Amino acid sequence: MKKFKWKSALSVNIWLLRLVGLWPGAELYKLNNYTFYMIFVFLFYNSHLFFQTANVLTAYRNLQTLTTIIFSMFSKLLTCVKMLIFIRKSRILHRLMLQIESEELQPKNYQQLAMVRPLFKAWKIMYFMFCVPVLCIVVFRTIFPILDGTVKNYRLPFPAWYPYDYKKTPFYQITYLHQVICVWISGIVTVNMDMFIAALMVYICTQCIILSDNIRRITNCGDGEFNRKLVDCIEHHKKIVKYEDDSNQFDLRMRQF
Repeated sequence: MKKFKWKSALSVNIWLLRLVGLWPGAELYKLNNYTFYMIFVFLFYNSHLFFQTANVLTAYRNLQTLTTIIFSMFSKLLTCVKMLIFIRKSRILHRLMLQIESEELQPKNYQQLAMVRPLFKAWKIMYFMFCVPVLCIVVFRTIFPILDGTVKNYRLPFPAWYPYDYKKTPFYQITYLHQVICVWISGIVTVNMDMFIAALMVYICTQCIILSDNIRRITNCGDGEFNRKLVDCIEHHKKIVKYEDDSNQFDLRMRQF
């Protein structure tokens, strides 16, 4: 049967991670255009974090404003740390993607393919259910000054300090757009990094299903074929354990934050 492309189930997830500089592919982070793009996205995102942090020095007397700033600031700082870990562990991620595409981890027939597809369907449902509330929050935060009419007073979606008068045109529009892009980056990173880790767990589940089906099938084989297929199942199990170990190494580093 035709080789099943495991990454095709995560096409949207991978595309969005690549959009925010977190998916270098087979090239990894070398001296290339994509690495410079990743650095640009990272610095662009952190510039918003810097201006929010600077605002703490000017708003420390207003408790309500200070609380809002600190909550927003630490959530973005958390996203920044997760991005750094994701980038640092890109080699493990690349190895995981190579392992899942190996011949030993492929479905052996259309029945096995039909058995694993419901898991990816369930993952896509979870992905959609996670995306919708995050999307609503991001959209609401970006258009809130428009909804309550404070855009006329040059209010920004997030309170921040800037070394220029952002309440003048076109500085206000540029600053507003800068904050909008940064909050969208934060939303994309949050959803797609967490759901990618969930996808790794789905991959392990699919391999357990395939291995179980292969073991059931060898009971009807002759002695010679039985021994050969039993060895294949043992090697398959070793690959699953190796894949699980690499996934846990990647996952535990992410879950620390």
